[in-house]
Amino acid sequence: MKVALDIHTVGQRHTGNETYISNLTDAMVRQKPGIEWLYYHFKGIELPSWPGEYRELSWKSPFVRIPWEIPRRLRADKPDVAHFQYVGPQWSVCPFVVTVHDISFETDDDFFNRVDRLRMRTLVPWSIDRAAHVLTVSNFSKAEIVERYKVPEEKITVTYNGVDRVFSQPLSAQEADRVVEKLGLRRPFILAVGNVQPRKNLVRLLQAFANLHNSGQTEDWSLYMVGQSRWGAEESYQQLQQLGLEKKARFLGYVDSQAELAALYKLADVFAYPSLYEGFGLPIVEAMAAGTPVLTSNVASMPEVAGDAAVLVSPNSVDEIAEGLHALMTQQSLRQRLAEKGKQRARLFSWDEAARRTLSVYQSLV
Repeated sequence: MKVALDIHTVGQRHTGNETYISNLTDAMVRQKPGIEWLYYHFKGIELPSWPGEYRELSWKSPFVRIPWEIPRRLRADKPDVAHFQYVGPQWSVCPFVVTVHDISFETDDDFFNRVDRLRMRTLVPWSIDRAAHVLTVSNFSKAEIVERYKVPEEKITVTYNGVDRVFSQPLSAQEADRVVEKLGLRRPFILAVGNVQPRKNLVRLLQAFANLHNSGQTEDWSLYMVGQSRWGAEESYQQLQQLGLEKKARFLGYVDSQAELAALYKLADVFAYPSLYEGFGLPIVEAMAAGTPVLTSNVASMPEVAGDAAVLVSPNSVDEIAEGLHALMTQQSLRQRLAEKGKQRARLFSWDEAARRTLSVYQSLV
């Protein structure tokens, strides 16, 4: 069987999408060494060490790459199956699978700029219709796709994301000291991880943290937010300044080292992820694997992923976020209990299982 994988997100800081295809491919090539793999990638990246052939894409623009270049590549390479994320080609010589992590672009106009929103609302449902099979990363996302686009349930397979082993490995004292010194961290601290954009709800997180800080009960705590700027990030940056939190809260930017990100999770005393919408929420299980107690939202996929191993709050309520944080910041026994539950919960999410289910879908289409 010859399989073509679109890995154009690799090396592009596409966070969740890059993490997904990188870890999934790692697991699939280990499980099925007999498959003939093809990888479509952008130029200028450090190529992974996966077995197979690499095809450099000439166009970064999706308006050229998807309708024109990808179909020509498929016609030349003649794979048995191809796999894309969100958007598949206009036409294809082989059946293709499309992974749709979520349909947040359909739910709130504030989550995307107008061009990206219209592009996704047009191309994703079209790709779902054209695809031989659809993968998604939670039962929540599957239900959303079925309801919104009237897709037969049997056409969609749920493959939960996994969690990289680096997040559960012990942190040496030397590495901890290095990261603390490099980033200028002050403990104890709350950590938030995710692109700086409206959907991550950092404005309300900052407001909740400011309320706690101003109350004087938790004034020794700091808040650090990791992630690159996306559309709409300015509101979060402005909120930090308006609240006068410059000495207590800080944006650390994008962390490109998985080992350094894992160290941040392990050093954090609390992990906060009050997102407004997620198809899965990888940082939840990354923090749990690291043994850090989690606060997250009671909406979308987050209760499904977190189970009973996190404090769940309404992401629309600053008061609820503050109350949840306060409980974690002041109750050591709660932190310890959730840290242990989180480690157990994180073990349920495996890239090897995601790979097994994905390979089974490929095989069914040949």
